[in-house]
Parts: sequence; structure tokens; C-alpha cells
Amino acid sequence: MHEGYLPTAHGPVDGPVEYILLPKLHQERCIVLFDDLKVSRSARSKSHNYQLSVDTAFDEVVEKCLVQHGESWLHPPIIDSFKHLFRSGGTGQVKMHSIEVTHEGKLVAGELGYSVGKTYCSLSGFTAKGGSGSVQCLGLALLLHERGFDFWDLGMGMEYKLKMGARQVSRADFLQMLRASRDLVCNQLSLKATNASCFLVPRFRIGSYVRVRTPHGKVGRLADLQVGVVTGHCGVHFKVRLHDSTDTKECIILPVQQLDDVCTEDVAQRREHTREDGSVVISGLPGLPLLVRRAPGWTRCRRAPGKRGAGASKKTRVGDDKTAGTGSDADMQEAATPSCAQADHDAQHLSLGAGNGQQRHAAGGGSDRTAATVRPVDQTTGQESDDARWNRRKGHHIQWNAGALRRRQMRLVLFQLLTKREGAQNLSKRAARTLKKLRINSARQDMKGGEGGVVRLGLCS
Repeated sequence: MHEGYLPTAHGPVDGPVEYILLPKLHQERCIVLFDDLKVSRSARSKSHNYQLSVDTAFDEVVEKCLVQHGESWLHPPIIDSFKHLFRSGGTGQVKMHSIEVTHEGKLVAGELGYSVGKTYCSLSGFTAKGGSGSVQCLGLALLLHERGFDFWDLGMGMEYKLKMGARQVSRADFLQMLRASRDLVCNQLSLKATNASCFLVPRFRIGSYVRVRTPHGKVGRLADLQVGVVTGHCGVHFKVRLHDSTDTKECIILPVQQLDDVCTEDVAQRREHTREDGSVVISGLPGLPLLVRRAPGWTRCRRAPGKRGAGASKKTRVGDDKTAGTGSDADMQEAATPSCAQADHDAQHLSLGAGNGQQRHAAGGGSDRTAATVRPVDQTTGQESDDARWNRRKGHHIQWNAGALRRRQMRLVLFQLLTKREGAQNLSKRAARTLKKLRINSARQDMKGGEGGVVRLGLCS
């Protein structure tokens, strides 16, 4: 293994049980250089359903490989040697590994392999569920790149390996690459069960704007605005085109540790505010709605048709004042009866309102408001509880506001970048159209609010 041989074995078909160890060295070796890795969209989308781990179920992976491929070359003596190497932690720079992919707690894909310094070599694998094999291969490749391995040895070439970005190299070239990396110390490959999407789904998509977090040789010229756009993925690294007025097509490859999002995400840290009446409010961005959790005792129901004049609102609020509105005592009693089926579980009604309009609705008053009635919550229906409904809507509200905040802050980034490139007379036709739209929208907001279009568009820091 340390010299580049793949261990295999040969056993008798008939006759006495004797096994022969056959070191194998291909004339051409199929390897993966991680910058050339191609991750398919289907594997990215399927990765959310799988868990990836390393060195957690070695014996089970061996059994699954034997079930799928039979005892073709994994004869008992060589299996015992692999298990001994795995349990002893390896010898020198050679260490045995097992890669596992699970779905709903069940092992559905995996492989056996070994590492030699900064080189990883695959031996055998299995798949028990459609799509799990591609998730296992691509997840392993990205994990190897993240842990600092130089390349991945796949043995002999096959079509699915070439589609993944592998290439064929001669025996001499392979041995030269192996000798350059086999004595280097690499990070541990062991991994507890982790969602495969953490490796297959990149943090920044192609076309995303990013800000360079740490100094870089080619970024020094952009001290005032270190912003670029992601143009491609190189394994776990990102290919970034810097927005420099002198050369806008220049690209550099950076790890994720040197990149940051151009938009802040402080919207997730918003605090809840409790009013005097007991209702809870989470404010949105300026001009965007509030999320309101009504106080216990507040309810909304529908009255029976024909009890009010035509054109009157069908929704009514049950307040705390006995004589609110113009409804009679019979109307108030009917509004509180169990026939209003849609209000059985609204003792703590959750609503997504719009700014001041929501506050006016919560304040009470109006001609169709009726007397106060506290409705008990029916616990026997098995419907969603108020706390669960609140948490669900709260999460949706925060996520929705975070998206709106990102869009507003992105306008600032685009405005700054395009204005700078316009001054350098390096603006494409598409960028000129985008800048024109930003200025038009800014002027419209300026005419409506009078606060300055750039400010109302969110183009201020």
C-alpha cells in the first residue's frame, strides 16, 4: 500500500483452501484532483436525506460489500488483515477506513479504503438505495478536500468515475504523485454522522456576491471595497471574480474561511416585545409587517348570516367591554355560541398583520365589535397547539424578514459596485441597465416618501 500497490487475493475454485496475496499496480490509474470535481444537482438535492460518517461501522460495511459482490477477492485472510489494521490504527502512514451513508438510521451505501499520508485509495463499495452511491462518492471527495488530502485514487477507470471529474494517469505519474504525498501528515479522516448536505451544498452559490474576509495578495488593491462574485466551485473552494476597475475578469480561488456574506443576518436576533394587554409582538423591517400573538381571551369568530346588514364585515372581535358596538344581547350571545366552529381554537389567535393597521385592529372599537367571551381551547381534537403554531409562524416570519433584509442590503452593494465601475468607464450593458433601474426606483421612493431614494431603497449602510 505504501508503495502504490492495491492489495487483492486469489483463492481456489476447487480443491484445498489456499489463498495467495496479489499486489496489483495498474498501468493506468484513475485519480480525482479535487479542483476538477463535478458535483451534480441531483446529488446536491438528495444529500439532505442522507447522513455521512467515517470509521463508525467498519465490520458492517465489510459485510455489505460481501453481500453485494460476493467473495470475489475479499477472502477471509485479507478481511482479517484489514480489520486488524483498522482496530490497531494502521501501520506507519497507512490507515484503514470505512465510509458510511445512512438513511433514516439504516446503512444504504459505503466503501472500504485506506489512506497513505495525504492520499486516499478506494478498495470496494456497495449501494442499497438509488442515488445513495453518488452522495457517498461526492460527499467523500469533498470531505477529503476539506481535510487536506492531495488526491483520491480510484483504481481502474470507469464511466461514472470520469463523469465525476476523474482522470486517467500513467503508472509513472501516479507513483510520482504518491511519493510526493505519502509521507506528509494529514488531518484525521474520522467523522461522526453528519448531514451530507453540509458537504455537497456549498455555502455560496454561483452568482452570489461575497466579501473577502482576510487579506489576499490580489485583494490588496481593493481596500475600499473587497467584493467579488462567485463564478464556480473548485471542490470545497470557491472561484471568485473580483470587482476591480482595472481588471474585472480576474478570478482567484479562495477557501470558505476567507469569504463572508455581503449581507448581515442580525434579523434573527430580534427580540419579542410584550404589550400591556399581554399580546406579544415581533417587529419586522421598516415598512414590513409585525408578527402578533394575541393575549389569552382574545378571539375572532364568524357570525351566522343574516344577523347584520348587507355589506357588513363577517369578522367580529370579542373584546373586554360589555357594550362595545351596536349588536344586541341576542347577537352577542349567538356570537359566543359553539356554532362558530372556526373559532374553537383561537383563544390565543396568531396573526400576521401589516404595520399600524394590525395595531389598530388589536386596539378594539368599531361598530361590529361584540361583548367579551373567553373561549376554552378544546384539547381533544388533536389539532396543532397554540405554542406550536406560534413557533412555526415565528420561524417563518424571521426567515421572511431575513430575506427582505438581504435584498435591501444587496441593493447597497450593487449600487456601490456599479457606481464605481461607471466612474471607471467599465460598465457592461447589463450592468448599466441594472444601475438605471436602481436609480429609477430610488427616484420613485423619493417622490413618495421624501426621505431620499437611496435611503428608502435600503442603499444606505
